Amino acid sequence: ESWKNLYNGLKFLDDMNGYKELNKDQVIAARRLEIEYFRKMGVYKKVRREEAQRLGIKVITTKWLDTNKGDDTNPNYRSRLVGREVKKDNRLDLCVATPPLGTLKFITAACAKGQSGSQQKRIAIIDIKRAYVYAPSKRQTFVEIPIEDREEGDEGMVGKLELSLYGTRDAAQNWSEEYTTTLKQWGFKVGLPSPCNFCHKERDIKMTVHGDDFAVTASTNQLEWLKS
Repeated sequence: ESWKNLYNGLKFLDDMNGYKELNKDQVIAARRLEIEYFRKMGVYKKVRREEAQRLGIKVITTKWLDTNKGDDTNPNYRSRLVGREVKKDNRLDLCVATPPLGTLKFITAACAKGQSGSQQKRIAIIDIKRAYVYAPSKRQTFVEIPIEDREEGDEGMVGKLELSLYGTRDAAQNWSEEYTTTLKQWGFKVGLPSPCNFCHKERDIKMTVHGDDFAVTASTNQLEWLKS
């Protein structure tokens, strides 16, 4: 009930699908889930605004993106809290690779080739939900705390990012570095033509990564190992 009071007299529009009006109760449920996840993961810690001011770091504003990824019959509501960091300099180091189209063709061809024997190849598409928040923040970044996460005593507080947040300029790069480091620890080798491509020689796994989507070909038992 307290959440509903935050939005008295307000309507919710779909940010991704033509600003169609959304069901208020389902948006509130999606936003509540997001805040609960932020708290569970410790995406930011609350600190005094003076800390950012002392360091001369501007506090980034935040906003909600609400959408129904399903339809009216089968709704699938998602709400994401994102930062609004505006580009004000030409940082050439903020670069994130994307795989060439030929890589996906190679994954498909490798699967087709591996249909003989007892360990037939299969293809899996693995999507990581809220991927960026698995990557530690690499710089001191402060964000405005949304009203949904403000509690008594939070006056004058801001959020200091511990993990990366969608909408901040280096979030995608942090995520890329995080999954690359993790895959290498599991025995994967990084491709030479593209850093988005990986192979595991011992387990005979071939993989390409585009953002938070992993396209993989391997035998069924190796795919189960990877997913676990």
